[in-house]
Amino acid sequence: MADLCFIYNESLSQGDPVNVVRGLKTLRPASIERNDGYINFLNSSTSVNVHTECRKVYISKNYIAASKRCIENSEPLSPPIVPRKRRNEVFDFKKPCLFCDQVAEEAAETKKKEKYRDEVQDQ
Repeated sequence: MADLCFIYNESLSQGDPVNVVRGLKTLRPASIERNDGYINFLNSSTSVNVHTECRKVYISKNYIAASKRCIENSEPLSPPIVPRKRRNEVFDFKKPCLFCDQVAEEAAETKKKEKYRDEVQDQ
């Protein structure tokens, strides 16, 4: 395991490797929480070589929680997916402005002071 990052088994020649001595204090509890079997290796080692980014991800509370959820649901661990914003209703081209999506009614504009009114054009 000397030339591989023990976390994701990637070559240490790529990326930014670091020799972790004091950081074992944070790697051990993360391994116990993840229940991934690396605790025996970490307890028997005085230092380990890992990538900086791998270590950050490995000890992150959010990624540990995601890892636990994936293990419970037996899904592979993947980066979080951000849902796209979608409209549930069909766009009405007569009322809202096509560009800013605000209501474009003359009656609503007449309630504003004249200098703040937007020009509403009827088709």
